[in-house]
Amino acid sequence: MEGSAKPMSDRVLVEHSNGVAVMTLNNPDSLNAFDLEMAREMARKTREVAADARARAVLIRGAGKHFCAGGDLAAMRASKDPSGYIHELASTAGEGVEALRTMAKPVVAQLRGAVAGGGVGLSLGADVRIAGESTRFSLAFLKVGLSPDMGSTWSLPRLIGRARAFEMAYSSNPVVAGEALRIGLVNRVVPDSILDSAAQAWALELAAMPPVAVAELKRLMVDGETNALARHLKDDSAAVGRTAGSKDFQEGMAAFFEKRPPKFKGH
Repeated sequence: MEGSAKPMSDRVLVEHSNGVAVMTLNNPDSLNAFDLEMAREMARKTREVAADARARAVLIRGAGKHFCAGGDLAAMRASKDPSGYIHELASTAGEGVEALRTMAKPVVAQLRGAVAGGGVGLSLGADVRIAGESTRFSLAFLKVGLSPDMGSTWSLPRLIGRARAFEMAYSSNPVVAGEALRIGLVNRVVPDSILDSAAQAWALELAAMPPVAVAELKRLMVDGETNALARHLKDDSAAVGRTAGSKDFQEGMAAFFEKRPPKFKGH
């Protein structure tokens, strides 16, 4: 794939609207594939969004007809030290995945076209995934003699089971949208024609949720990957006690008894 001439600051766009930060991978000529500079920008802007009080939910998507084709093979081939370059590329992009997964805000991945290589790992950094009917998933690493990166070997087995994850890693056949829904790789599949509006509506729905409680939910789910049950029960008891002391809880209770939608403010 050809590299893009876009300046670094334009490779990942961030727009804020109604409590949603929309992050757009903006390298469509290369199917939004990452070179090192784009990976650095993605990681940096993801951390910025995580810290930005304007954002109560995040929507990550790709410009053009595809979400992300993974790493930019042309940039890898052009490097004088492919091993060092790819290691830095993967570790830098992985920082962005970790920021998505651990930020105290719900993240929606809007997927269309190619979701390949590291693009799969990036999509799995989101909390929920919505795909257009044209979406095709492929890890693709083994085709060029590489092992997978960006956390897919951690996320995929937990999400769809080890056997299916292994098959997906070595198979040359892409996982189509309907199959991705069946095995739990995505939450929803919609016609391509309404993907933009459906994804935005979902992000707005999540942005209306109580931020304090959502932050605890995400933390508990991340910690629950490694916590023993006894420890986790103590942790979630402490968390629900903390959220019960929030003004959002007071608003939620008032709205329930007044039979109206709640208006959460995040404190």
